Amino acid sequence: MNNHAHSSQIWVSLAVVIGLSLLAGCEGFWVNPALTAITVTPIAPSITMGSAIQLAATGTYSDGTTSAIAASWSSSDATIVMVVNDSTGMVKGIGLGTATITAANGAISGSTSIKVVCTGLQPNLQITPTNSSLSLTTGSVQFTATGTCSSGSEDLTSSASWASSNPAVAAFATGTNGKAALLSAGGPITITATVTGTTGMASGTTQLTITP
Repeated sequence: MNNHAHSSQIWVSLAVVIGLSLLAGCEGFWVNPALTAITVTPIAPSITMGSAIQLAATGTYSDGTTSAIAASWSSSDATIVMVVNDSTGMVKGIGLGTATITAANGAISGSTSIKVVCTGLQPNLQITPTNSSLSLTTGSVQFTATGTCSSGSEDLTSSASWASSNPAVAAFATGTNGKAALLSAGGPITITATVTGTTGMASGTTQLTITP
């Protein structure tokens, strides 16, 4: 083998070694970026009873890029918002209130809250039980607010704001959805429920007496 051929082989071998070294040093360049977060849009929308809305999932990756992704969808309360298609993100309002919709891809997930509201709300609510008298030993009483929306008669208990004219006799804690704690004998006191719809406000009252 002449010196020229031998020299060429050395340069080729050296080039291969350098190339492999560079590839090993830049290994991260060939690794797909990892999914780090999911954003669900639209953010916190409101929909009406019986209407559907299409949600979308956008993934954020470890290299800072974003793109639309496939996800598995679920609802925190299917009696309020039902997932019509758990692969496309189409959901439908079933009952009044708020539910959290979650999109998941592997171990990564993101969510948004959807509020289902009453349209065509009539101004008067029916509160039950009506003009009741209860013993203090009962401990608590569950009230129900029924209203009329364009979709018909609806249970608005969880959507209502509840108040007692005398919290020392009966009181509503935050998030109790119409359940009042009986605290002392007295009355009659007035129990009021108020609901805000897309077209106005509705309210109703009932009387409550607590006996020893």
